Amino acid sequence: MTDDDKKTEITMSDRRPIRIVQSDWPIIATANRSDDLNKPRACAPLAAGRETRIMVREHKDGRRVVSGVQQWSNGEPPNSWRDLKGGMLIGAQSDGKPDEDKTIHAIRYVAGVVQDYRLADECIADMPAEDLS
Repeated sequence: MTDDDKKTEITMSDRRPIRIVQSDWPIIATANRSDDLNKPRACAPLAAGRETRIMVREHKDGRRVVSGVQQWSNGEPPNSWRDLKGGMLIGAQSDGKPDEDKTIHAIRYVAGVVQDYRLADECIADMPAEDLS
């Protein structure tokens, strides 16, 4: 399998996961946040932190996938990461263009799933600019 054929599985909200070929669905917008949750301790702390991200991918046929994940660990044994994941698949409009309003709604919805509403504004700001005449 070449890098062009690399697949990724994306957890969806209210439907089963989807699998896409990454090169067919380029990322058009992202927002990320990392928080170090380590606190001073008498003994060496284990890794503790939270990473949250939202991304928007777009297919050439106008469909979009908005997905998000929050991974976190409190640093206590067992040192396993926990995830909050969600996503939405947005169909293209009848003219084949991406549905901007549904994309914005999906970004805000996914931000709620991953419990970081601040990332919604950051991801929306990272979307390709709209040309006005």
